[in-house]
Amino acid sequence: MAKKAAKQKISKAARLNRPLGREERLVRAQEHMARIRSAIRLQISTIVDEIDVLTREGRANVEVLMKDFGFTDAEYNTFSNITSLLAKLEKEVDEGDLHFDNYRALLAIDEESHGHAAQIIKKDPAVTHDEIMHISDQLAHRRLPQGERAFKKSREAFNDAFAVGNRAVESSFRRTATELFGMMSKHSRRSSYVKRTARRFEKLTGSRRYSFFFESQSALLADIIKTSGELLTMVRSLFPDSPAPVREWAGLANHSPIKAYLAQAHHSLQVMSNPDFNGRMPGDGSIHYEWSSFDAIRFLAELAPEYEFGLKEEIDPRDVRKLNAIDLCANAGGQALGIEAAGYYMHGLVDRDEDTIRTLQSNRRRWNAVKADIAAPLIPADLDAWRGTNKRAANLDLVSGSFPISPFAYHAERDGELFTSALRIIEKLNPKGFFFETDLAFNAHRNDVFRQDLITSFWNLGYETKKWTLSANEFGVPQDRTRMYFVGIKRGLGSLPPPTRSTVATVGPAIWTAAFPDLSPHGVYEVKKELKLLIRKADAVEKPQQQSEQQIAYDGWAKAWASRYGAELAPDMDKHRVQPRGMSAHLWRNAGFDPQRRDLPRLGDRLVMNYGKRLPLLPLSVPLLQRLQVMPDDWRFEGDEQSKLQQVCSVRPPEVSLAIAREIHRAITSQAVDLDHPAAWKIKGTNGKWFWSLLSEPPTAQGIPAGRWKNVRGIDKYVSMPLTLYQIAPVFFELCPLASSDPDF
Repeated sequence: MAKKAAKQKISKAARLNRPLGREERLVRAQEHMARIRSAIRLQISTIVDEIDVLTREGRANVEVLMKDFGFTDAEYNTFSNITSLLAKLEKEVDEGDLHFDNYRALLAIDEESHGHAAQIIKKDPAVTHDEIMHISDQLAHRRLPQGERAFKKSREAFNDAFAVGNRAVESSFRRTATELFGMMSKHSRRSSYVKRTARRFEKLTGSRRYSFFFESQSALLADIIKTSGELLTMVRSLFPDSPAPVREWAGLANHSPIKAYLAQAHHSLQVMSNPDFNGRMPGDGSIHYEWSSFDAIRFLAELAPEYEFGLKEEIDPRDVRKLNAIDLCANAGGQALGIEAAGYYMHGLVDRDEDTIRTLQSNRRRWNAVKADIAAPLIPADLDAWRGTNKRAANLDLVSGSFPISPFAYHAERDGELFTSALRIIEKLNPKGFFFETDLAFNAHRNDVFRQDLITSFWNLGYETKKWTLSANEFGVPQDRTRMYFVGIKRGLGSLPPPTRSTVATVGPAIWTAAFPDLSPHGVYEVKKELKLLIRKADAVEKPQQQSEQQIAYDGWAKAWASRYGAELAPDMDKHRVQPRGMSAHLWRNAGFDPQRRDLPRLGDRLVMNYGKRLPLLPLSVPLLQRLQVMPDDWRFEGDEQSKLQQVCSVRPPEVSLAIAREIHRAITSQAVDLDHPAAWKIKGTNGKWFWSLLSEPPTAQGIPAGRWKNVRGIDKYVSMPLTLYQIAPVFFELCPLASSDPDF
């Protein structure tokens, strides 16, 4: 018996100490790391609880006690303020998601940035202290008026320039620039008064009574020329590298505003110091890039920002540099539409479904839609076909993909996963960045080994990877749709924080114009009120004295539907297809839709006339499903009805891919987009026209070109410049379609 027991003990020890295989060793290491991570977070909670108890009891000086045990000032300040921080962020962040670096960063930033930082941590728990601080600095910078930003940049530039020089020289420089700015302002005001109307100009110039005025103006112009020459000499001495070609100023304004200001100032001084200078201050008021010599000289003078001036560091979304992209598993083109709107040229869209390829080709003829299975073995000819014939595709910037969710959501063995194929494709195409959409289960423990191998493989190819958890609802998509995004960027390029957008969409505002086509004007007003849409006083419509019973019933049904279901979210359309029965059908009915209906209730329908307590629901038709996916209304799906429903449910909402692609674009080019610009979140439809947000009223057909005409005429108040044909022609042809269609025009 003793020998048998000894043998058993030996065999047990041998089993514990036997060499482990690679996968077993990785699993054990991950288990250890997870336990250590949990222990660290538990220790943080324990320290915080102990500090709270000691503080309440007042029996010890907590700061002295902690420092005596080796805690640093930073650690004490962080631990002692965690309780109050969590109380403020209770609804915005889960305590379990935070590590010490997160706490330290959240305590260091201002309270206005807390909400934004909490969203970033929720989407990417691995975000670092430095990244949070950088994001906070960017938010604080954006909250400043442009004039205040320019004021700070001026101080920064001249602190560097005079760091080793004499401050007296700086004083002389600033004084000269201030004098010049005063002269320019005075000359501009006088010229504006004289030239306000042609009649006034003719009257004043023809009168001997005002001759002294023009003599004074000539003397002032001579002083401007002289002072500009003196200041130009100083600028050349202090900033010898300040000159830059005008065509580069827009780019400089994004990544180096100080250099842009100095280049503009140098150019302005060159023009104004010319003996033949006529008094027209340099500047450009075009819609593509605006600058003013007044802002440039004010920058040199470091004058306080009494009026709104300065470079706009975020650019028009339509002016971003065009990058190159390929989309894998393109489906019906939703993801590609978002990527295109973010500033990319789509060179190839790959999918294996015949109807999907026809859908892509019929809506975007210029797109290179290729039928192929990316899981199949690759040959060089395949990659050449995906790139298309454009030479720019040889230097790819982005590869994207929307992979099936089932391998991670439902299959423990990951049958049908496409990340392995994507890794092979990325190795061949070598883009600067990539992103792939997958299910949240991609991050589940059962996939730890697979995921770690994947991250390591991409690291060996030169990519730094991120895992983002993004909810489509936060980007204006009225669905309960949350996905994991695996994102990569070449090491050495810019930082890559997850995108954020505080726009929560619901079903009602997204579909009401398509769901209720027979509304009366009063019915439209009532439905908009129920959906809490923006209503102007001029839009108010009184209930008509006489109205048919059919119209009253229809308006009442639409209002009742909007009241009951307008604030709901549609279920995840990719997971809950159009099923007539089961859990999916139940979720659709809770959102106000009937999976068994295919036609809209119309004016005079029996169900609408006598609905009572049983409210008629909306059909799950292709046009309404398009609205729920935030796809353009004119996007046509090819195939039979079942194929169309399959395609529209498989679409990846373009708004989400737009946000992700824009972050990758910023990391590659350093171009920050003005997110408040009307075109920042617009998707182009089949005909290349903007698809306006469903969360707001679309502009009228003539309103868009009229607004553009207003922009063309919006010349800087200090600059008088003639309009160019380049500025006028596009708006003219849009306002006058007959002219554009006349071959002899």
